[in-house]
Amino acid sequence: MKTIKVPNLHGIPYPLGSYINSSLPTIFLMADTIKKYYGGKKISLWCRGSSGAIISGIIASRVDNCIICHIKKQREYSHASTSFDAESEVNIIVDDFIETGETIREIHKQAIKTVRKIDCIIVSAEVYKKSIGNISDVLICQSCIK
Repeated sequence: MKTIKVPNLHGIPYPLGSYINSSLPTIFLMADTIKKYYGGKKISLWCRGSSGAIISGIIASRVDNCIICHIKKQREYSHASTSFDAESEVNIIVDDFIETGETIREIHKQAIKTVRKIDCIIVSAEVYKKSIGNISDVLICQSCIK
């Protein structure tokens, strides 16, 4: 897995909704980083939970040709479809932090049913590489811990 370190991808406080204004610079940096590496391509942003949906929505508003694929948590229901666009050129998992890697693994489990491959994971703050395994080709984060 190729790792791209972006020094100013600071952690986002939880819950994101309570700290949205102070978190915007980090989310904008995530969007700018996605544009830098994947701009001009059809992008699917994969996320889970309310924080992931908020982050993805803000990124999608700043990155052209971008759709959101929101994976529901267990016992979370809505009328939305669970089929996703398999025609995207790039599939990116977006998350605010990784502690155990559960969010990333659950998104990956659902995504591979449709797209077969996750190209990139972009996450604010530090990440334990062992918590995500070998799910994607590229990891973009503040820093990595083995």
